[in-house]
Amino acid sequence: MRLKKCPECKKEMPAKAEECFYCGVSLKRKPMGCDMATLIISALFLGVFILESREHRDTTTVTTPKIQKEIRQVRKKDGTIDPRENDLDELCKDWVYFKAKIFKYHYEGDEKAATKARRNFQAVNRDLSEYRDEDVHETCKKYETKEFIERYM
Repeated sequence: MRLKKCPECKKEMPAKAEECFYCGVSLKRKPMGCDMATLIISALFLGVFILESREHRDTTTVTTPKIQKEIRQVRKKDGTIDPRENDLDELCKDWVYFKAKIFKYHYEGDEKAATKARRNFQAVNRDLSEYRDEDVHETCKKYETKEFIERYM
């Protein structure tokens, strides 16, 4: 006679048993047809969701009678878009500004002002952490130029 182990209590019993003699756990196998179909459909929906979320940038051009500017809205890690125009660009400008101010005040010996700039720098870093690293790096490198930094030194 073939034996099998109970998945719950690990005791042996006949292979034809429908429930464990010791703990009462059902030993019937569930049909996998429905479960497998549900798994496949869920995987398809997940794949579509991932592909859609990879399109993380929306760019719009606004035209007014004399001014034409590009509004660049970048999706955050959680998929939302900040309602402010060019938010990531503004955060990157602030990041460079406060970084330059920390160095300037520290060099001048004004530790109180350097500490205040450091707190602002940390707040900007927290806001930047809501965006994907690739987007932050790509955007901030535009403003980490010698000319831009020298404005604040």
